[in-house]
Formats: sequence, C-alpha cells, structure tokens
Amino acid sequence: MVQHPAVRQVEPVQLPQEPGEELPRFLLRDSANLATEQVIVTLPGLYMVELADGSRSISDITQSLHELTGLSVQETQTQQLLECLDQRFLLDNERARMRLAELSPRPMRHAGSGYPTSLVELEPFLDDLLAVESKTRTDTACRASILPHIDFFRGRESYRAGYQHLHGLAQADQPPTVVILGISHAYSRTPFILTKKSFDTPLGVVQTDTDLVDQLAENLPFDPYKDEYNHIGEHSVEFHAVLLKRLAPEVRIVPVLCRSFHEAIQGGFDPLQLPGVSNFLQNLTKLRSTRPDIHFMASVDLAHMGVDFGGPPLSREFLTDLERRDLETLKGVSQGKACDFFATHQADKGERNYCGTPAIHLLLSLFPEPFELQRYQQCTDPNLGSTVTVCAATLR
Repeated sequence: MVQHPAVRQVEPVQLPQEPGEELPRFLLRDSANLATEQVIVTLPGLYMVELADGSRSISDITQSLHELTGLSVQETQTQQLLECLDQRFLLDNERARMRLAELSPRPMRHAGSGYPTSLVELEPFLDDLLAVESKTRTDTACRASILPHIDFFRGRESYRAGYQHLHGLAQADQPPTVVILGISHAYSRTPFILTKKSFDTPLGVVQTDTDLVDQLAENLPFDPYKDEYNHIGEHSVEFHAVLLKRLAPEVRIVPVLCRSFHEAIQGGFDPLQLPGVSNFLQNLTKLRSTRPDIHFMASVDLAHMGVDFGGPPLSREFLTDLERRDLETLKGVSQGKACDFFATHQADKGERNYCGTPAIHLLLSLFPEPFELQRYQQCTDPNLGSTVTVCAATLR
C-alpha cells in the first residue's frame, strides 16, 4: 500500500440502527461501482475514511482519529480497514486505475431503469423522445442546445421540444460529432472531467472522438482525468449517448462532466476566475473555431426544490413563483448572456439548487448569442413534495 493512502470519493449512507447497536453504521456507496462487494463501516471507520485523503500516513490517520474522537486504535486496525477498501478498489491508486481501464467501453449503467434494454421497446421509445413523427420537426443545422438529463419519463416534453430541432445532425454529409457538457453529480476535485472511453448502449457502442478529447486536455492547470471514475455512474452523458445513437447511428461524442460553480455563486465573482475554468473554455473555443461542424450540448437540469432536496413541501403558489424566477434566469439564455444568467444565481445564493449552472454558463460563454427557448417544464410530484425544473433551448 502507498505511504499516504487516498480513498476515492464515496457517499456514506447511514443505515437503520439495529437493536443493541451503540454506534451508527454507514454504507460506502461507490457511484463507479468498481466492485460488487459492499463496504459498511462504523462511525470511527467513517472518520478514518475521511482522514485518508492522500495527505496522511497510516500513523497520521490513527493519531488524527484519536485527536478528533478520543478513540485509541492500533495502526494495524487502520491498516486492515484500508486494505479492505483497497481490495474493493476504493483507494485511488494504480490498482483502482487498472480496474477503471478495464471498463471499456464505458458500460451501460441505467439501461432497464432509465430506458428499456430490449430494442423492440427501446426504438419506438426513443423515436417518441426524438419527435420523429412531429410535424414541427426541423432538419436544418443546429449549432448548440440545452437539454435535460432528468429521466426520460418526467422530462419527455422537454426532450421532444429540443430534439425535434436536432434532426439536422442526421442529415450532414459526414457523421456528426457532439460535445456533451454533462454534470458530475458525484463530488469532483477538478472543474471538468474528461474520459476517452466510448459508451456502450443497447443500440451499439457510441464512439468517443479521442483526438478531440486530447485537444480539450491540452495545457490545463489540472488533471482532467483525476476523477474519471465519475463518468462510470453518471447519467447526464449516458442518456444523450443513447438518444444520439438512435438519431444518427454513426455519431461521435466528446464526453465532459462539469463540477459545480458553487464557490463563485457564494463569493459573487465571475466563474471564469475559478482555477482552470478559463483555460478549459479556451480549449473549447479553439475546438469550435477549427471544427464549426461540431454540435455543443449542455445536458442539464435546473431547480431542485422540496422535500427530496432538504426543503419544505411545495405549494401551487410556490411553483408559480418558481416559474417566474426560472424564466427570469432563462432570459440570460434567450439573450446569450452568461453573466446575466449567472447573476440570478448569485442573487439568491444558489437557493434553487440548479445542477446545470456550470454547463449552461460554459455554453453561453462559448456561444454569446441568443438561444431560442423551446420549452420550460416543472417535473413535480403529484403530492407537491418536490420538483425538478428543466428546459430545452437551441441555437441555429
């Protein structure tokens, strides 16, 4: 084991307490799911996991645990826990990276839950989302788009509203290329995450253009592959890979995951001042200038409000006001003004929990032109417990 072990980003989920248990237990959920075996730790074990961030030795972790909790454990116990995590690929080390490399193409993670796996069911299902039979479908070129990544069932109308303007991708002389700016719902240490993996789908493999990925990775002040693990479980690229494969079977993609711009929202400054963001935008700009045929897509959702997101239950009045606020935010999209779009989030300190803010801001910075808002939609629970708002917008 390395001198300073680092646990990969995992989500601790507290388990129901059993009778007689004194300490809570936590399931360490790995969104990449590199191992099939689950790991459950007690509260002291969870402290050890959080202390193992790559900056401490086994001895340091043991000593820090004592300082934080007053608990005395042997270094051998710390070693045993970390060896257990290593066996399950939960340490960020060469062993886990080798396991990650084996997952090629990137496997389907949401087939069967997010969309049908059977082609008999899948193809008409996707054709409906693509608005294949829509009388308002257009086959003219569309340079950029903003589309949802919520599940296809709740976001159906917004998917249809956007994709009916993307059929020009299938009419091009050459197979189309789409840069997908998705969202990393798992924590990331870098502003953007790249992968060279192609994406498996029930319709066949969607090829990733590795040459273009290399171009985006050039001269960055951060390692864009540092948290490549996040691509394995993330749905914001996968959903559109499936749709695009049905729309244009020879499509090639460039998968990008964006981290939250939370610091810029709370700090009230331009997110281009965040380390590495302007560098990545420069690479995207070069790509756009040399390859005007590329379609750039932001795969995003908007507000997340209500019980499921740590807030109170909703009301009809609240939803009406939320629509007003969202449409005010989307004026920045309609006017092609990234700063105006972002200013509305700074004004309410991110209260509406937009997950799509970084990808939309990046796209508007790349294309400072008016987008046409095709659809705004609130995906609300029947009991008004929670809502997720989404939209579709396009740029010709």
